[in-house]
Amino acid sequence: MPLLDDHIAELQRQSLMERGRVLSPNTVRSVTERLKPAAVRCPDRNLPEALSERSRSRALLAAIYSDQAPQGARNTVLALMRYGDFLVERRVIAHNYVTREDVPRTRSQRAVNVFTNEETELLVLAGEYMSERMHLAMLSLVDTGLRVGELLGLTYDHMVLDQRPPRYVLPTTKTEPRIVVLSPRLTKAWQAADVRELRYGTKEPARNGIRQLRKWSRSAVLHPFPWSYPTFNRLFAGLCEDAGVPQRNVHALRHAAATRWLAEGRTDLYGVSKLLGHATPNTTARYYAHLGATDYAHVLGWDEDGEEAP
Repeated sequence: MPLLDDHIAELQRQSLMERGRVLSPNTVRSVTERLKPAAVRCPDRNLPEALSERSRSRALLAAIYSDQAPQGARNTVLALMRYGDFLVERRVIAHNYVTREDVPRTRSQRAVNVFTNEETELLVLAGEYMSERMHLAMLSLVDTGLRVGELLGLTYDHMVLDQRPPRYVLPTTKTEPRIVVLSPRLTKAWQAADVRELRYGTKEPARNGIRQLRKWSRSAVLHPFPWSYPTFNRLFAGLCEDAGVPQRNVHALRHAAATRWLAEGRTDLYGVSKLLGHATPNTTARYYAHLGATDYAHVLGWDEDGEEAP
């Protein structure tokens, strides 16, 4: 594709000027992965020519709308629009017929599904009965709001327990490096854990037919939670069953943490945004619009049961 590397470099420059940081490797890869399949749909794989002709650009957009989900189509059309505008600036084409008006509108964010405080505590307790490793995993998800990918990618080198407050220092996330502060009970659980057994032992139990002994997806010497995504999801489903909790996606634990922080008034929206590692508070506000006035009744002096607080 003509000038694709130059286009990426220009996006990096704009991001550095507007946001103070370059694009993450995942974002760069996403732009490339959206533009190249679009080029395949064009005659002779000539994407610039398709963008510069009205009829070809309409046909390309129609194929994208029909083949991709709304959010995916939106991201692809945005990538095409920016690439076309870049080609116009470089005088490769005279006109770009993919404009802002062609970008599909996304539906409003649906209310997220969360675990209640009681359900999260039942899951922590069930994790403790399952294994020490699962107990530490559940505490990490429930108390810090970690993404499951961040949990499974965690290494022992990322753990800084001798500083105050103790933390996980994640070098790469969806946006930028971030610090995840640990709760007091998670810190105590790590201090009491048999880390040598976690790294070198073979006492992990079988769960729902999943034999864990020396069959990790990652090195247990390096990773405290060396499960694969499918394995962890199956273990979590069994954990919900053991705890008597309705099964939901693991990500609901992250939503539950943010909801709890906001509803209990522990911090404001900006603080929750920092704790979750969101790029901006706008992201936090969009995801947690499901909180209603009754969730903040404690501000007016009511307890969680609707009774006057002492």
